[in-house]
Amino acid sequence: EELLEVMTKLGVRLNISAYEILVSCLCKVDRIEEAKYLVSKLEKETDNQVPSEDIYTSLVDCLCRLKKVTEVVEYVNLMGKYGYMPTLESYKRVICLLCETGQLKEGISVFCGLLTKGYNCDEIAWKIIFEGLLNENHEEFGSKLLTIMEERGYKTGTLAYSKMLEQFGNQFHKGG
Repeated sequence: EELLEVMTKLGVRLNISAYEILVSCLCKVDRIEEAKYLVSKLEKETDNQVPSEDIYTSLVDCLCRLKKVTEVVEYVNLMGKYGYMPTLESYKRVICLLCETGQLKEGISVFCGLLTKGYNCDEIAWKIIFEGLLNENHEEFGSKLLTIMEERGYKTGTLAYSKMLEQFGNQFHKGG
């Protein structure tokens, strides 16, 4: 805020690119409140211009790291409202966060929403999400995802099944 005050006093007016950089930097160090403040300032200074996709992506990723589930869902919905799609990596983070916080049904809903919103998931995209879920020990969701993938005609290789069996084995040995 201090930097912005100094810049304002000097007559410097930030453009959207400058806001993107500042928000991204703040989000990388988990300073979400300052980042959200900048977004609100951007909206005021640009006659309610919609923030860019990059700004929303930075906010969603940061909120996922901070485990702020309600805000994550709000920003993902805002992105959809403005015609933006979260990156595949962001979707993976959101789904994993929902699974981590015991919101498996919401995770499935977000994933299915990804498909109905026209996200073009090729086999590589499915595998990224699937392996991300398994790496985060979300076997139940991974299993459901595997079923959805097969129902939609995506062929899964032996690697996917091997990974799934490995995770189930790990859970069995942990007593889970």
